[in-house]
Amino acid sequence: MKKQVILDGSQMKDEKGAMQYLARVLKFPAGYKGKLEEVEDLLSSIDVPMDIIWLHHEVMMEKLGEFGEELFETVMACAEENDKIGLYVAKSLFEEE
Repeated sequence: MKKQVILDGSQMKDEKGAMQYLARVLKFPAGYKGKLEEVEDLLSSIDVPMDIIWLHHEVMMEKLGEFGEELFETVMACAEENDKIGLYVAKSLFEEE
């Protein structure tokens, strides 16, 4: 059975808070320093099947700007490279097409 993790973009209010939130939800090790490179390394090394469901993606992008884009692209790239990770982005009913 795959582990399911829900990321709520509305909880990512600034860069530091977003990185702390990821660490808590994805259960990163205690030595995690909150760098994008670490997120990439940790997600790339996951060997237990996991589905990441990302809610309120558009809220995170709006609040975090360029950093939000980099963070999302990092997680998306890891999901594409690591076949143990499935990434699903929930589309908001209020998002314009």
